[in-house]
Amino acid sequence: MSALFSQITLPSFVDEQESSAIPSPPRLRMLRLSVTDLCNFRCRYCMSLMGVPHLQHGDLLSLEQLADLVWWLTACVGIERVRLTGGEPLVRHGIEHLIAQISTFPGIQEVSLTTNGSLLQQKVWALKAAGLKRVNISLDSLDKERFAAITRGGSLSSKICPRPWPGRHFKLMSRKRLRHSPWTARRQ
Repeated sequence: MSALFSQITLPSFVDEQESSAIPSPPRLRMLRLSVTDLCNFRCRYCMSLMGVPHLQHGDLLSLEQLADLVWWLTACVGIERVRLTGGEPLVRHGIEHLIAQISTFPGIQEVSLTTNGSLLQQKVWALKAAGLKRVNISLDSLDKERFAAITRGGSLSSKICPRPWPGRHFKLMSRKRLRHSPWTARRQ
């Protein structure tokens, strides 16, 4: 681990005698970590027609710095689960290495990912091998035309691959609750 977070200590707001009378806040167990501001879709609810300004590469934390942050939060705060988000986290180069590193930290029980699913078919085996336990695929519509309109040209067929998670069935949900859909399957 680099020295980025090694010298940080948690502040003490009350002394030990007062702390016994004050109930402790609930322990934080989950960290949602945005690894990039980039996305390969141009969804209407996220981005204007003119686009949005992107952060410069130097303004983003490196993968090593992100791993250090997670390690520190795990050690000092007790984080047990990490969900990687973005933008679209699968466009961040080296995301598999970050997942592999985080999944080995003592105390980490689960590393998960929220994705638009467009790059999942290409990366699913590497993600699983790295230690990713769960994937949430954000899907705006099951209607191809509506999906293309919302994402400004995204393809629904690129999101749904025959085996999205090795060895598991999956349940596909849109923003509307689906009660009866040919796309849902029971998880083993």
